[in-house]
Amino acid sequence: MRILIYGLAKSGTTALHIKIKAGMEAHFKTDITEVFESVRREGNTLYKRDESKFELTEHTLVKSLLPAVDGKGASPESILSDYADFDKKIFIARDPRDRWISAFFYRWYHMHNPNKADFERAHRLTEYKEQHPSDIPFYSLFSTKPSRNESWAARQIELHEKVKGFLTKAKDQDWFVLKYEDLMDGNLNDLEKYLGLSLSEENKNDQRFSHVARSKKHGNWRRWFTEDDVEFYQPVFNDYLDFVGYDITDWKLTGTDHLPAQEGSSYMYKLFHGHHHKHHSKKKGWRKLFK
Repeated sequence: MRILIYGLAKSGTTALHIKIKAGMEAHFKTDITEVFESVRREGNTLYKRDESKFELTEHTLVKSLLPAVDGKGASPESILSDYADFDKKIFIARDPRDRWISAFFYRWYHMHNPNKADFERAHRLTEYKEQHPSDIPFYSLFSTKPSRNESWAARQIELHEKVKGFLTKAKDQDWFVLKYEDLMDGNLNDLEKYLGLSLSEENKNDQRFSHVARSKKHGNWRRWFTEDDVEFYQPVFNDYLDFVGYDITDWKLTGTDHLPAQEGSSYMYKLFHGHHHKHHSKKKGWRKLFK
């Protein structure tokens, strides 16, 4: 069996890859060929960004990403044509509010070569917001410049239009659309029926992508967002939320007096410095907070 997983970065593609890999190995009683983040196919050969190549075998699992603003990944057009002959094809969708929070914190992964000054600014703000959740909106962690936030919003709308176009075509090609929330909650009966195999198996020894996981929850935007965020993000996300099947009338926030550092400042600190560094908080004055 050949299975493809496709989705935006930070939408749960890695968690789904690990789960399906374990299910395939248990079902077929053999090792499978896995290709993580393939960007193109030529015949029976799959290529990654670094030009490493893998040959398709009888049982192959492929995970590819839909290109975001950085342009990295496999285009919807190439995915639809290159994998039309695969037995099963899955697109995983995630609430864009949660996906953006996850993507913001993961953007500081040291392998992405983030700017140190930008990281330090974002880290200071995140630490402050964790202690004073309602004081500053989440979008200010990204930028306090209206022009930059407006540019970001336009790129998000454009990205989601690409996803909508892809899903419109994919529905005619036997694609299964899975919600990230169902993956996290274990609501996988329909996916198991589609694949024809059980996904109850787990491989706890597979820690290759442990740095990717942050909270393994959903709905965290309700704690991280403020009313200012709701006003800013509604026109950015509502159209896509509605298209994918989320309730666009539900923007209810959950008040809290603190936010967990392991999902924010500690997580981004470890990603920026590597797993071997410990997070030592440094108090900063107000005047340095937004610099």
